[in-house]
Amino acid sequence: EQAKAALLRDASNNNIAKEYLPREAADKEEDFREQLAILEREINEKGATSVLLEKRITLKREQERFVKSLEQKYPAYFQFKYDTEMLRIGDVMEHLLTDSTTLVDYFVGEEVIYALTISECNTVLHALEKPDDFEGMVKDFVNGLKGKTSSREKAYAETAFDLYRLLVEPLQLENRKLIIIKDNILHYMSFDALMKDDNHPDALLLNDFMISYAYSAKVLYNNTNTKNKLNKNFLGITPITFKQHDIPLQKGKKIAAKIQGLPNSTVLSGQAASKSNFLRAAPDHDVLLFFTHASANTDTVEAPHIWFYDEKLTLPEIYRLQLDADLVILSACETSTGDLVAGEGVMSLASGFTFAGVPSTISSLWSVNESATAALMISLMDNLRAGMPKDEALYWAKFHYWQKAKEENSNRASPFYWAAFVHIGNQGHVVKSNAAVAHSSPKSNMDEFSFLDFLYGLFSR
Repeated sequence: EQAKAALLRDASNNNIAKEYLPREAADKEEDFREQLAILEREINEKGATSVLLEKRITLKREQERFVKSLEQKYPAYFQFKYDTEMLRIGDVMEHLLTDSTTLVDYFVGEEVIYALTISECNTVLHALEKPDDFEGMVKDFVNGLKGKTSSREKAYAETAFDLYRLLVEPLQLENRKLIIIKDNILHYMSFDALMKDDNHPDALLLNDFMISYAYSAKVLYNNTNTKNKLNKNFLGITPITFKQHDIPLQKGKKIAAKIQGLPNSTVLSGQAASKSNFLRAAPDHDVLLFFTHASANTDTVEAPHIWFYDEKLTLPEIYRLQLDADLVILSACETSTGDLVAGEGVMSLASGFTFAGVPSTISSLWSVNESATAALMISLMDNLRAGMPKDEALYWAKFHYWQKAKEENSNRASPFYWAAFVHIGNQGHVVKSNAAVAHSSPKSNMDEFSFLDFLYGLFSR
């Protein structure tokens, strides 16, 4: 735990601490953050003049004095803000798991990969022998998923089964819902696409397990215990065309129409999907759904960013946001990947929104296909509206897409088209749940899947 997501842990502590402040005090603290953010942008644009630097020093001193006064006046705020205690296994069992869920926490060492599995009544620490070419195996697996060339497909097929045998099979998992905490190079993997049998390409982990992810147990615990209102309002951001990007996203029109059909929804589409309009609207919405371009920029010095109609929002800017949203859906390329930082994990757009106070994200591990992404997002929104928890809503969107592509004998059954999207964080509902739909679990038995499909279709109609 101490080796993972340190910055996010501190940020989530701070977000919980603010709930113990009076509204006026919390607003004033936020005002200091906004003033400093504006000043930082001014320094970046105009240069570090003595006047601006002196102004920044003065403002930071005022902020420090104000925060000190809050810490003295509100003990609960101080307690949660500086909470350094790690979760105990009993806390994980009591607060994060159900009788059908197992948490799997990986740690990649020099010679051994450790996997700690925690279910509601059992805990096992597994020591898995690390192959000499482990990093190469993971890179071949990930690169094989990213493209549709024959060489990449071969690399994927050769490693998907080997990595399953190394990372999953020895754990003897019985529960069908998994929360996976990844470590090191595992951050780049989609576990859905691992194969249980190298002679049967359909024997994917997606068939047997409903998988979501967490940055650490502590961050998940903090994000699970945030205030959560049901029947949330949606904000859709669908630029369609771009001033500074050559490739339009015409499927954004379908996404915009779908969001407009949701209750309590607002859509910023076309030219209205500007950066300034988003920054004004975002604090007042609970679910933010982007259908746009993005880049992790792992091969350049440029910061990861997401595009609006007129300009882009960078990862450093996202860190400075203060959002009350419960879920951000980043349906764009490479929103869950980035540079790997020791003690923190991957510095991605998704983790940036988590830092900004969002307890749950849905994001992508590689460059995604526009048509497939649109289909997945439409299904995802239907599932959320039907009352499914966030992780299950994404799972069934992916599973039904995969099943339909197989029935049509389409190459879109390839994990390239659907396995990039991952859910990270709080698994709660967006709207009031419906038990018949929300608590289904994946099984190997396809007859049971067909029955669940029937129930889901009946409910949707």
